[in-house]
Amino acid sequence: PMTINWFREDKCKDSVWLKSFSQHVLSRYGLHAPSSVPVSNEERNAYNITLILREDYVAHPRDFNGGKRHNKISNPDDLMASMPQGEQINAQSVQMAFLPFEKQLELIRNTNILIGMHGAAMTYIPFLNDNAIVIELVPKAGLVKFHFQNLSAWASKGYILWRNPNPTNEVDEFTTKVDVEEFQKLVNRAMHMLEEKWDAHREG
Repeated sequence: PMTINWFREDKCKDSVWLKSFSQHVLSRYGLHAPSSVPVSNEERNAYNITLILREDYVAHPRDFNGGKRHNKISNPDDLMASMPQGEQINAQSVQMAFLPFEKQLELIRNTNILIGMHGAAMTYIPFLNDNAIVIELVPKAGLVKFHFQNLSAWASKGYILWRNPNPTNEVDEFTTKVDVEEFQKLVNRAMHMLEEKWDAHREG
């Protein structure tokens, strides 16, 4: 479905099949399945923010770009420095390729705000907690693709899209500079959406 409907918004939401799949994979690695209700007050009030970084790599011997990957962030240090501060805010950046698969799943399972450029690492969305919010970053020249917006809907996750509006922030065809002020607004919006989910569970 992700490749069939990549060019349009899919109306399907809250897929039982996808939830069953994610629960099966998590259980095989001894991890808790995504839960709508945090297991403790400490988890309920913690903002666990993960920024996924893309790096160059050779996908196969016939890699026409010589290992150069599209959709990289040129200023990740600036973005991390701009993250909100507080005892209940845990922000980190990560390159998934350097982690064993089990550690990748564990990291994603403990993330409730996931941020990343459009790319393969965003396929971890189904393994996030049900409360999680996804922020997808897209270059100005990038095609309108609905892969991860649809996946977020199928997996019952909140979703925010940012598309670079400023052509001068495209460093080259592979790399985008993300405006720090806009990034801060995205994170603050995601935190507000997460709080609304927490409040809804408290009232429920």
